[in-house]
Amino acid sequence: MLKIGNKIEINIEKIVFGGESLGYYEGFAVFVPMGVPGDKVEIEIISLKKSYGRGLITKLIEASVDRIDNYDLLSFEDFNGCDFGMLKYDKQVFYKTEMTKDVLGKIGGLSDYKLFDTLGAENPYNYRNKIIEPFSKVNGQIITGFFKKKSHEVFEASEIGFKIKKWKRF
Repeated sequence: MLKIGNKIEINIEKIVFGGESLGYYEGFAVFVPMGVPGDKVEIEIISLKKSYGRGLITKLIEASVDRIDNYDLLSFEDFNGCDFGMLKYDKQVFYKTEMTKDVLGKIGGLSDYKLFDTLGAENPYNYRNKIIEPFSKVNGQIITGFFKKKSHEVFEASEIGFKIKKWKRF
């Protein structure tokens, strides 16, 4: 039986609405942020419900072919707040389209519709459709950046986009 804090290995099967990935441990659904279908990962269980759990990647055992080349960076903050930053760009477009189909079918109840091809950006870097840029005071200095996921804690980024650097952790 799984417990919070257990470390387990799972294979990531798909990305679900909201951008989290999904894998199964002995038939039990586990949602994992920053996972890519085809990844084999070690995760630490952080929460459990009756029918599913949540985990965080602690080790990337085998990277999916759809994962970016610099796959040693696994946290939300390493991708400047981009939920799909761990995916190669063509796969970001593909999985977002798949999520749209899933929502139209499951939530919208539609089965007979035509979905046009998703148009990707010519330059996928340094673009955001919507941005919130918070300010914070850290060690007596005013900083600006992004909120860490599911918090109001701010982290700095030198560029907006997929170009990755080492971030200051606050």
